[in-house]
Amino acid sequence: MEKFETIQSPTEKGFPSGKPPLSSLHTDFITWRGHLTKIMCTPYETRESWQMAATLYNGTIYIAEIETEENKVKRENMEERHKEMCYWGYNFESYVTSPVDKSRQNKNGAAKGEKRPCNDSEAYITVIRTRLGRHSLVFGGEVDCCAKDDQEAPANYIELKTSMKPHNYHHHHNFKRYKLIKWWAQSYLAGVPKIICGFRDYNGQVKELQTYNTLAIPRLVRDEDDLWDSSICLNLLDRFLGWVKTVVVKNGPDVVYMFSWREPFMEITVSELSDGSHRVLPDWYLESFGNTASP
Repeated sequence: MEKFETIQSPTEKGFPSGKPPLSSLHTDFITWRGHLTKIMCTPYETRESWQMAATLYNGTIYIAEIETEENKVKRENMEERHKEMCYWGYNFESYVTSPVDKSRQNKNGAAKGEKRPCNDSEAYITVIRTRLGRHSLVFGGEVDCCAKDDQEAPANYIELKTSMKPHNYHHHHNFKRYKLIKWWAQSYLAGVPKIICGFRDYNGQVKELQTYNTLAIPRLVRDEDDLWDSSICLNLLDRFLGWVKTVVVKNGPDVVYMFSWREPFMEITVSELSDGSHRVLPDWYLESFGNTASP
């Protein structure tokens, strides 16, 4: 779960000396890429709930995810097998991005990567300013690695994934239905052009690598029934952001609008909280504006 509290203040005293407080960021929304991904996939999501807290402050709407009770129960009762599978993904990312020691070679003559502990707390975050229809957005998103070439970011960014190798029609259908939609949405938003998947066996051993062109993924599911349509995902996100603008109208860090998607997964609901609970913005951030928001 990503919230703005996880961002560390650049200075202990707030705004740099000699510079006036900010009055506006001149953008409609600030959030995380993962939140936008979940919203984009909502038309086809019938298994996982979500909650997004939105706050209007100095002309910008900030959106942060709040863990639902259902997801909290799932996380606290996660089976060891599931935890192990999550580790496999981190381990794959760590291995393929390890520095290559050319002095060490395997029997085929290929250089081996250096062994290092797997640290799932390390991350490189890219910050993107873009537009979707009438909406201007600034959001952060993790980037796994980049290609060593002359292209500039984000054209050289690469997303790394692992997945069980599909073996039958049911496996292939679920892979396209539930995984490819999230992979596409996540990488599309950040402009990541390439996804490399390590297909593994039941024991977590990667047996095959496959590269996906992000922009080509929607064509892989276009002619199959009961999958998904990328245009519907983008239209939903555009309409959702437009709706948020009409709902989130009270300015101030203590006013939070909670948008929810949960069973029976029929509609997104919203409620207003004015008691300061689920506050989105940390104090140090407010101080950088001189705390000029209306009460």
